[in-house]
Order: sequence, then structure tokens, then C-alpha cells
Amino acid sequence: MLSRILRALKLDASLYNEVEADPSYNNEAYIIVALASLLSGIGGGFGINPNNMGSGLHFSLGGAIIGMILAFIGYLVTAYIVFFVGTRFFGGTADYGEMRRTLGYAYSANFIGIIPCLGIIAIPWAIATYFIATREGLDIDNGKAALTAVISWVIWLVISMILATLGIGAGAGLGALMGS
Repeated sequence: MLSRILRALKLDASLYNEVEADPSYNNEAYIIVALASLLSGIGGGFGINPNNMGSGLHFSLGGAIIGMILAFIGYLVTAYIVFFVGTRFFGGTADYGEMRRTLGYAYSANFIGIIPCLGIIAIPWAIATYFIATREGLDIDNGKAALTAVISWVIWLVISMILATLGIGAGAGLGALMGS
């Protein structure tokens, strides 16, 4: 699994084609997303304590767990949105499972963010892995992949804003779409 994560990080298109075609990689994709969601959840568990502003940062286990769950749900929803947009509007040839697997491996970029001094490149790297996973998962060209990614992001942004107005934190889900 580690060698495949490294290939995903290297933007190796053949890796994304490999996991797209092989359902036996479902569990590995879920593990990658779960680890990335865990890291996101732990990061989301830190915050300012409003009851004691002088105490600085504190850690909330509940916040970490909620962040992890939201990030994982965001991944599942994102995979569906990308699948739907790419197949319905841009002639992509994929099923939902293929999109889940390829985007799951794209989450490998989240691991870069935990390395001191490399966190700054995690977001552009995540966008690149997301783009490659979208293109290879849907078997479409660069232009269609870019349009699919942008339209999917806008859809997820609207969903996140609606959820936020309802008081449901969707920031982790938005991070899931961007792979960060």
C-alpha cells in the first residue's frame, strides 16, 4: 500500500488507472481516506477555548471525531458529485466505485500537510492529485477533467454553505473535496 501511496503522490497516472480498474483496492482507498480524515479530525479538534481566552489552544476529542466523520462523509459525497458531473455532462466512463477509489488515493496528498515546512505545498499538491484522479477515473481529457473538478467544487461549496446555514459544520467536507 505504501508504494501505491507514493505513486499517487508522484502523480503517476498509471496508478490511478490501476486502482480505477480493480475493486480489490476499495479497502486501501478507504484506509487512506480514514487516515487523512483522522489527521484532519485531529487538526479540527484544536481550537480557542472561548470560556478561557487566556488559555490558548485546547484539544476537543469530540471536535476531532466530528471532523473525522465529516471529512469521510465529504469524501463519499465528493466522489458521487465528481462521478455524476463527469459522466452526465462530459462523457466520462466510470462508476461510483471507480471514482471513490481514484479519489481515495488522491487523499494521499493530505499526508504532506503533516510534515513541518511542507504543509505549504499540501494544497496545490492535493489539487493536482484530485485533478489526475478525476481525469483518470473518468477517462476524459484535461479540459473536461478541469471543468468537472471546478463544477464539482462549486456544487460542494453550495452544499457546504447550505449545511453551514443549518448549523451543520461542512468545512471538513469542503476540505475533502479539495483533498486537504
